[in-house]
Amino acid sequence: MSAAEPDHYSRVKTILRVHCFRCHGVRKQEAGLRLDTAAAALKGSEDGAVIVAGQPAGSRLLQRVSDKDADTRMPPEGARLSDGEIKLISEWIQAGAHHPDNEAPEEDPSSHWAFLAPQRPPIPALDGQAMGRNPIDAFLAKQYQRHGLKQA
Repeated sequence: MSAAEPDHYSRVKTILRVHCFRCHGVRKQEAGLRLDTAAAALKGSEDGAVIVAGQPAGSRLLQRVSDKDADTRMPPEGARLSDGEIKLISEWIQAGAHHPDNEAPEEDPSSHWAFLAPQRPPIPALDGQAMGRNPIDAFLAKQYQRHGLKQA
């Protein structure tokens, strides 16, 4: 892969993220199509290949995003891809649809720490020290101990 190809793909991926990931990303794969990695996109959908490397005219992805019929064009809602965006995808496919071998899939937003239930950590056991009145005192005493400090 040439130095320009990863940049080319990163621009294509940005277009796909904006227009396609809502229905063809990590959380949802309509028609069995996932577009958040090039490897997944190259696998295609339930209906077969959507990207034919080196053949933009034979790539259903390009056909669907450039379709003049609003009933069959993708994305079905929102703004259609601009001519420049379609051209960029076409050029990427024509060049062989190269992508980084180590590309990681998008993370599921629901796995972000903000969506995880809080968990109470176990109260630290202290080596022969009085804990104090509040469990927080045990956490502080453990840190004092770890850093070689004495409690005031």
